Amino acid sequence: MKTSSKSPPSANRPRLGVIASDAALRKRFFPSLRADELKTIETRLDDLIEGAESWCLQWSVFNKATIAPIAILSLVHQPHVTNDALLTRVKWTLWLYAMDDMMDGQRAPSSDLFETLRQCYVGGCGVGGQATEGELLRSLESIRRELAGFPNYAVILPFWASSLARVLDAMMYEFWMRRRRTSSSLLEPIPPFDEYMYFARQSTSLPSVWMTALMIEPDLQLGGAMLDLVRLSEQCAVVVRLVNDLAGLDREMEEGQVNAVTIRAHMLSAREPSSAVAAILSRATRDVRRRLRLEQRRLRQLASEVREARAIAAGFVRATDFAVDLYLNCDLRDWAKELEDFLAVHQPEAKRVK
Repeated sequence: MKTSSKSPPSANRPRLGVIASDAALRKRFFPSLRADELKTIETRLDDLIEGAESWCLQWSVFNKATIAPIAILSLVHQPHVTNDALLTRVKWTLWLYAMDDMMDGQRAPSSDLFETLRQCYVGGCGVGGQATEGELLRSLESIRRELAGFPNYAVILPFWASSLARVLDAMMYEFWMRRRRTSSSLLEPIPPFDEYMYFARQSTSLPSVWMTALMIEPDLQLGGAMLDLVRLSEQCAVVVRLVNDLAGLDREMEEGQVNAVTIRAHMLSAREPSSAVAAILSRATRDVRRRLRLEQRRLRQLASEVREARAIAAGFVRATDFAVDLYLNCDLRDWAKELEDFLAVHQPEAKRVK
């Protein structure tokens, strides 16, 4: 489905118009958006959401509740890119989320799981001729064919394919880690911080999304900047992983999952076994928050060193800053659900009465 970058007719007031005109709602949902960014989202979000929803009707594996947050981040990151192109990016992000959900739902390793991963690796490299059973594999091939229509496809494909392989490996790492741990106790075995971050930055899926963003860029002179941009995307992922872990700490503690805060707490507990758990967690949270600020400074330093494609580097940083502001405001899952409920109530009149 093709989408338009034009503003919806005035009779169908954009859903974001309600938020844009209310200071309290802006602070609640978009505390850091600039006026121009809010205007872009207000005029283009509905079309982008509707294009993604239409595409999702072909499949059963995608979570429509994630469409609005994905579309908003895409518009903040690449406001100069058409909705037609952004829709392909949104589809790919939906695919990554669906793959993560599938991995989270695995109770035990199986030959089917390993075969699915193998086919995803091969399909991501653009190798055709293999059986593509299952919606994840068929939708992967469908999206890859769309991406192949963009001028930057050939230049970016090696980086895109490797980013996909790394995010799949990171998901498998999390899968094995969940099987290794039985509770959130600080006495449970826990990986070293550097080991965790090596995989966990990839499991954000951000480098893969950023490589997709480069594929749809209208700038056709990216070849000389790719090494800098790949390194920058990795640093963006470090920042987002840390802030994600801060925001989701309570939920992940309940689920018995490892994150940067619990690893730091485990280290502190080993040094001070008599300290109360609450005090240890509080100190660990402060330490990870300081590490987050350090990694944000490193991100800006890396961006300043990009000599070509400086506007694209600035877009990486802006989108990461936006994500950080959202995560520090709340757990992004809660924010996404609240936003979904709000948009459902305030959807355009013409659509609501159908």
